[in-house]
Amino acid sequence: MSEDLIDPVQPSPLRTGPGWIALRIVAAMIAMPAAGLVGASPVLLARPFLSGTPQAVQMILFILIGLFTAGLYVLFAWVLARFIDRSTLRRCGVIFTTRGLLALVGVTALMVAIVVPLGVVLRTLGLASEIDYDTGGKTVDAVVSGLGLAFLYQGFGEELLWRGYLQRHLPMGLKPAIWVSAAAFGVMHLVSSGGQQNALDHVLYLITPFGFAVLAGVLAAKTGSLWAAVGVHGGSHTAHLVLAFLGVGDDSRGMWIGEGLICLVIALGVMATLPKIPATSLQSNLPAGTISRRLQVAEPTV
Repeated sequence: MSEDLIDPVQPSPLRTGPGWIALRIVAAMIAMPAAGLVGASPVLLARPFLSGTPQAVQMILFILIGLFTAGLYVLFAWVLARFIDRSTLRRCGVIFTTRGLLALVGVTALMVAIVVPLGVVLRTLGLASEIDYDTGGKTVDAVVSGLGLAFLYQGFGEELLWRGYLQRHLPMGLKPAIWVSAAAFGVMHLVSSGGQQNALDHVLYLITPFGFAVLAGVLAAKTGSLWAAVGVHGGSHTAHLVLAFLGVGDDSRGMWIGEGLICLVIALGVMATLPKIPATSLQSNLPAGTISRRLQVAEPTV
């Protein structure tokens, strides 16, 4: 399928103004926990009946519920795009191409290559916690569960809402849209439970989701693919799964600050190479550099 059926010069009609910007942000903030809670409801309802069920059956149900959860995120993203912006899922980045697959795999590997050594070094320095990750002999199940949580339950759906829908539909420049999307996403994690003991911990914890959200937004723009953002998000969770097998926990200030700052440094470096283009032009699913060249060609000559 052709990747450039949507002209970056002609994004979908947008409702502009502060009120519409706020509506998009609030709608995304509501949609994320709504999809997560509804998606988790089958697990909570079925848990009393799963005792004694073969592990293989439990894994199949886990994957099916993960697909259901991902589908809910797609549904919520479609509703927001359709009724707020008269847009489509394709404009949100839901397309499947070789470039997207390479972005997903490559960025996932990048995150693992960054976060795993960081965790090992921090643990050696006493700045990360040590854990005993006992899988009870069910290593394969632990890996499947961890990857399912990384990509099906969280990575794909959350990035579709924040980098696919919100970042691409904010009526502003690309770089401001990246910061706005990342900031709103980070604020959502104030209520997350990741080992925080006090108010300061809750603030420091935000450095990681904010940092990788900025990186996700930057790489999604650089590659023109939502799947790069999914790779950042899912790759972070995958890295922490690897660290768990290595006995390194993710519930320490060292990990929160270290991972977040490294992601921010990389993001700022890549962001410096991004052209000044409207965030809405990303709806074309083209790399930011390609969009910039097309927009320059489309400019009328005087």
